[in-house]
Amino acid sequence: MSAASESYAKFGQYVTVWEKKLNGSWQATIDIGISHDKMPFSETDRIPHGAPSRDPNQLGWSPADASMKFTRLSMAPGALGGALEEFAADDVRFLRDGSPPIIGKKEVVKATRIYRTVRFPTNIALFQSADMAYTWNPCKFADSEEGIEEGNCLQIWKLDNKKWWIVLSVYARIPTEKPPVLKERDKSAAKPKH
Repeated sequence: MSAASESYAKFGQYVTVWEKKLNGSWQATIDIGISHDKMPFSETDRIPHGAPSRDPNQLGWSPADASMKFTRLSMAPGALGGALEEFAADDVRFLRDGSPPIIGKKEVVKATRIYRTVRFPTNIALFQSADMAYTWNPCKFADSEEGIEEGNCLQIWKLDNKKWWIVLSVYARIPTEKPPVLKERDKSAAKPKH
């Protein structure tokens, strides 16, 4: 990539969730991403983890209770960090705008202590297939350093040892600051009173 074209490029991470339709075709149902400064690719690698889960969810356990409890905990005094401390997998990956990926439960919990959900979402999408699931919702949260932020939140869940764990969490911020627009009064419309 040339220096000129790189000045226009954005760097970041994105997540696309694909769903297999009844006709056998695959369609993207969620596409969400964050941007951050350019960094070496090796810094985005996952941390090593143990053997893959062998929990096929034969009992049909739903992630609904876990996701609702996670959302409620993110509104409590422990904030988002406390909710992730209870539900994040050891090798969780956390993506948020302006920051490179944060990998590993300890680092993710530490980085998210300042965020608290300020409103329970009115729209939550939950989709489950055997031992994997995702939840998506618009979110509004308070950052103790920057004030109120709005965005879209995605949690990818994995069932392991009879508990649902978050393996990927994305907080894509929606810019809410709009520059002021000065309105000029139309002088021709104003008529003097006699």
